[in-house]
This record gives sequence, C-alpha cells and structure tokens, in this order.
Amino acid sequence: MSPEEALKQLIEENESALLGFAGRMLRDASTAQDAVQMAFIKYNRQSYTGGEIRNPRAWLFKTVRNDCLNLLRAKKVKAEITIDEDGSFASGHHDSPDHGIMNHEKNQLLITAINGLKPRAREILVLKLEHGKSYREIAEIMELSIGNVGFILHRAVNELKNHITKELSI
Repeated sequence: MSPEEALKQLIEENESALLGFAGRMLRDASTAQDAVQMAFIKYNRQSYTGGEIRNPRAWLFKTVRNDCLNLLRAKKVKAEITIDEDGSFASGHHDSPDHGIMNHEKNQLLITAINGLKPRAREILVLKLEHGKSYREIAEIMELSIGNVGFILHRAVNELKNHITKELSI
C-alpha cells in the first residue's frame, strides 16, 4: 500500500470519531474540522519525515486534543466536554413508543449525571464509552498513567451510579 493510500485509509477509519471528539471539546463544527484536518496534516508530515508513530489512532486523538486545548486557550475558554441533549453514547435503541419515552427519561438523567462530573472524568468517560479507547490509549491521549485513568474512570462510574440511585429513589 502506498503512503497516500495508507493516509486515505487512516482518514476514512478515524475522521468521524475525531470530528465528534473535537466537536465536543470545541462546541463548533467548523473549528473541529480545522483541528482534525491539521492533525492529519501533522501526521502526514511526521510520516514523510521518517518519524515513527506506533499507534496512529491514539496519536491522532492526542494531537486533536492538544490542538483543541490550544484553540480554547487562545480564545480564553475553559476546555470541557459535555454531553448534548441527544446523549450520543448514552442513547439506546427502543422498540415501542413507551419504551422510547422511558429511555428518554433515563437518558436525560444519565446526561445530567455525566455533565455533573469533573471535566477530566467526563473526557475519560467519553473516550472510553463513545470512542472505545483502551486505558492505555486514554493514558497516552491525556498524558496520564494507566492506573490514574482506571482510578478516575472507576470514581466517575461510582459517582454516576450514586447520582442515578439517589435520583431514582426520590
């Protein structure tokens, strides 16, 4: 496979997930597209100059994350990932209208609970649940230890469970 074909395949396999991730951070689709495009340009430049990238997908996520953080810093905006009303990874499939209403109410409860987490915990949760990243990949993307990722994710899940249990018992 030629380098151009390999890059095209990498873009096809990762662009959508990267756009979703950048969009959540930046809250602006156009700027998210720019950040993702720049990440692919940087990847292409690095691969042509002989720089070895062990895990291209994790490298791209880390690069997009860092570029998004830089863009937000330049705008003096705090970086926070939030879950939209549609709930993306929180939403489930429903078979009947009644089931859909119940799922919608549960999703709203989950979205509220997720948005109540600390920003770093939300980001790790999104990387794990929405993007299917491994602890190792999340650690690489966020520049944390694998153990720290596991600890933060464990606490976040417990906070979600406690919040939802409390809300359902009222």
